[in-house]
Amino acid sequence: MTEKSTLNNELINELSSLVLNTFDINEDAKEFLLIRLENSKSVYSSDQLKMEHRFKSTGHSNSNKKMNKLVVTKTIQTVKSSYNNKQSEETQMIFMNLSDALKNRNRTLNMNTTLEAIDTVNDTTGNDRSMWRTTWGECVSLYTLVVVQGQALKSDDKDNYLPGKLFGTHIIMIIAILLRTSKKQQLNNDAINKLMTCVTDLDTFVSAALDSKYDIIDLFVNSIYAEYNALSQLQEPDIVALFVKTIINKTIEVVVHKGWLWNSTEVKQKAFNETEITKIIKTEINKIRLDGLNAIYNCSLRNKKVLTKDRINKIQKCLTNYQDNDAKFTKLIFQLMNIANSTNEIDYKTTFETYTNVLVRGPCENSEMIINFMNNQAKDAKRSKELFTDEVLEKLINLLNSYVYDNRIKEDIMEIINNYLEHETNKALKDEHLELLIEYVLESDDSSPGLINFVLTSILIIVEKSNSLSEDIMTKLINNMECLDKSCSNYILLILSRAIREGNYIQDEQDLENISHKLASNDVVQLDEDSKITFEERSEKNQHCNQISLLTAKIILLSVENQMELTNKTIDNLVLALNNDDKQTKIISSKCIYLLSKYMPLENDVLSQMKDFINNQIYDVSVYILSAYSYGLVKLAKLCKPIESIFMENLSSLFVTQSLKLGAVNYANEINLNILEILKFEASKQKFEDENIFVLLDGILLLNENHSIKVLEILQIYTNTYTIPISTIKVLENALGFPEQFEKAIYTIHNVIRNGQPVTNKILQILIDDLYMSINARRRYNSFKLLEKTRKNQDLPDNIFYKLELTKAGLTLSRSTNKKSIIKFMQDQTSNGMQLPIDTVNALESEIKNEDTLQVLYNISKNKQIIQYDLLNKLIDTFNPNSNQFILIGVFENVAKNNQTLSAELLNKLEMALSREEIEDNILSIFVYLAQKGE
Repeated sequence: MTEKSTLNNELINELSSLVLNTFDINEDAKEFLLIRLENSKSVYSSDQLKMEHRFKSTGHSNSNKKMNKLVVTKTIQTVKSSYNNKQSEETQMIFMNLSDALKNRNRTLNMNTTLEAIDTVNDTTGNDRSMWRTTWGECVSLYTLVVVQGQALKSDDKDNYLPGKLFGTHIIMIIAILLRTSKKQQLNNDAINKLMTCVTDLDTFVSAALDSKYDIIDLFVNSIYAEYNALSQLQEPDIVALFVKTIINKTIEVVVHKGWLWNSTEVKQKAFNETEITKIIKTEINKIRLDGLNAIYNCSLRNKKVLTKDRINKIQKCLTNYQDNDAKFTKLIFQLMNIANSTNEIDYKTTFETYTNVLVRGPCENSEMIINFMNNQAKDAKRSKELFTDEVLEKLINLLNSYVYDNRIKEDIMEIINNYLEHETNKALKDEHLELLIEYVLESDDSSPGLINFVLTSILIIVEKSNSLSEDIMTKLINNMECLDKSCSNYILLILSRAIREGNYIQDEQDLENISHKLASNDVVQLDEDSKITFEERSEKNQHCNQISLLTAKIILLSVENQMELTNKTIDNLVLALNNDDKQTKIISSKCIYLLSKYMPLENDVLSQMKDFINNQIYDVSVYILSAYSYGLVKLAKLCKPIESIFMENLSSLFVTQSLKLGAVNYANEINLNILEILKFEASKQKFEDENIFVLLDGILLLNENHSIKVLEILQIYTNTYTIPISTIKVLENALGFPEQFEKAIYTIHNVIRNGQPVTNKILQILIDDLYMSINARRRYNSFKLLEKTRKNQDLPDNIFYKLELTKAGLTLSRSTNKKSIIKFMQDQTSNGMQLPIDTVNALESEIKNEDTLQVLYNISKNKQIIQYDLLNKLIDTFNPNSNQFILIGVFENVAKNNQTLSAELLNKLEMALSREEIEDNILSIFVYLAQKGE
């Protein structure tokens, strides 16, 4: 500031002091003048001004400056607050719109199947048969042509001859030919129909393929034995020759009999293992079945219309009535179903049920195909609602507990469930299903992070659907937070933030403690390009995303708003959150602490830490923490033990002098009431070492603020034990001027006097005025006793001293043995213009027959003191018109001059007394005065 502005401010301070110490000025006018003077002061530059703080504490200064502070009240600040008209910085949290994000995920029903490429050659008409060849010979010839030489079949051989000869002893060659042909040429409908015989279990196919009801061992072993000579030399086709030789080696032996001239041989059946032979035969027949399926598959690749509805149903039955454990057969069946799934002929419901049961039975090579199909059904809104019953969902969920499936398959299963859940019209999972998910995945040591993420996504989707979670589920989630990694625990926190709504809050203090460590998190919630939830550290790029710390604070806030108890650890974490980098986290955490402080005590350590945030740069934090701090100290002050000096230091500086609004709520009044409440509780327990406490109390009393009664209560309690500064005693004069404050103020003054402290002349004058004029006898008596005590503490001014003596004279008159000297003292004082107190006048009533008493009454009436009518009537009774009662007549004359009404009885007596010449002139002057007044 410049030298000129410094001088101006000093002048204004002097004027302020003058105004405050001038008692003749109306209090409202005084307040107006002080405010105008303060507003006239030169202030620092705006930049410097912003550095000043609303809660700047009063420092130590020299005595002159301290005297200035004593007269500057807390409602008039010398430095304007930088928070004037400050608005709340709390913003409405915009939650990430997960519902819309989930809607945008790819749920297109994609039943298209990517088929492998296959060659196709045009058919050639005609055939390659010969009329000279037997059926066996023709089959061998065609086998050599197609399988060995790699040529194509002509249309008649392909479409008519070979399908017609399919079943029987030639089946091995014919199926092999058709399989090789299907890789280049499309088989016709008749051929496919014949090949569809392969789509069945092995035992059924054995009977159909051999076209025989005989036992396969008898059929093969006996037939080969019967044709041994021909078959033993068979070299081609190789597939037949190899099979036949295997059977011959296992079932036939050639015995050589040695003779004299030549040896003879004998072919005979030998003992064999029927089980082994059966296995060999069935293995070969199964190869035939697989070749037939492969042929159908190749034709389906070329034209999926090959798979008609009836054919698809037959293929499905191989999965529904699953008894075949041949992996290759099963794989081919699934490959055919995979093609069938892309047609309009598919019975998706039956297929879905079939695939579900296949998954339940255990792992297979075709799991990926099953998963893909079920996923597609889950993505379709109509089909998913129809297919995914509670029973199906439970089956899928139970697979998550199966050790036979790895985490990859389990993740696929969870993806299916999530795709189902994402449809708005589909029901959420039941609580028992959620409990199983938590048990099988979150509580399992074997679950992969991806699987856990899928489960948490399921729960999140359910929350988005129902806007709630049961208390048991929330508790289970919270209990698992510590066991999971940071990302998963963040995810749980996100779920809780969406589940917790008004009326659905966390009610367990331990659960609140378990999540409170997330207040320190620096992570934010994001959606990646695939609409998946991710968590990253806060940065300038993502600072507007949902903060994990803020979500945590919001969850705790809802519980605190419902007055749930918090553990000390949770409270500590809330205080630590005030150091968080995120502004909104700080604000909501401070709000939690504020609301909590209204119903829970705060530990000393917590209050000590909170002091550091009272002057926080963030307006909301500053207001909430100051309010919480004041509530915390109130609860501390209610205890028997005095609160520590660290909390009493600069307590007065926390008194708020301006509006502290957050929204529609003004926190200034409750803060101020709390500070005064603290002082009230501590007033009886400890001496106020901070003199600024009295500066605060003085200021409130000086301006007769709303808290004046509370201040007087504090002073009354405090003065029961301790003395107060002279400045505060002076301020008590102000309170004595207000009827509603008088009684408490007088009690305080009583304590001050009892404590041996001197009081001001104005207080003495007020006490004397009460002594003289109060109609309340108790009040007059208390004033007298106080003045008596004061006389021991200090020298009284003469006028006060003699007035007190006159009161004492009246009180002792009735029981005194020396009444004459007492009355004589009264005469002397009243002759000098003094009036008598009410109680002294009342004491003279019993002495009115004493002429000296009448002289005293004459004196006070002459001194313009009103004679009470009760006493006046007694004087009238004693007036005798026939006697010369000059003094009494003088009293009546003074009464008239004091504008008191004279009774008719007195006037009659006075008229009668006019006849007596001795007193005629005295009485006549009374009537002349009355006539002049018009009476």
